[in-house]
Amino acid sequence: MAQYEDGQIEFAILSLVKEPLIKLVDALAENVKSITSIRQRLQQMESDRAGLQSDSTRGNESGEQSLILGPCEKYRLSQEAIDHAVLSPEHEELLKSSDGVAMSAILLDLTTAQASIRASIRDEIKATQADDDRAASRRNDKGLLAKGLLQVVERMGRLRIFMESACCS
Repeated sequence: MAQYEDGQIEFAILSLVKEPLIKLVDALAENVKSITSIRQRLQQMESDRAGLQSDSTRGNESGEQSLILGPCEKYRLSQEAIDHAVLSPEHEELLKSSDGVAMSAILLDLTTAQASIRASIRDEIKATQADDDRAASRRNDKGLLAKGLLQVVERMGRLRIFMESACCS
């Protein structure tokens, strides 16, 4: 902050609100934890059925490469965030059941939701980078300093006129 001159730092009321990126990364962590938990449960159910592969888990192979199942630096997702994520009560109950069809449906919904969350995180990271770039370019902008100086000079001129009129009356 020492590199800024007086009057160059401006704060917006929205800067006092929690950064949206944090909420989005938390949502992604919860999503990843839910997906991995449901997939593990489905695999466990398959192995319990003497190794028969069910159609419900085979359907996700095409989107597998784009699915995040663990920490990902690109999306600022850490293992710690995933470990601290809490599964929804609905998913907790689903994991206790043996309803593979319901699990597969929820898994599909979670996969679709993850794509949306990732897009939101990408957009937020781009917006933050654009704000940082704009701030960096303004750091060396002397326009605000010149504007402030002109306001002071204008006030001084008004003050001089006021003092002259007060002394002469």
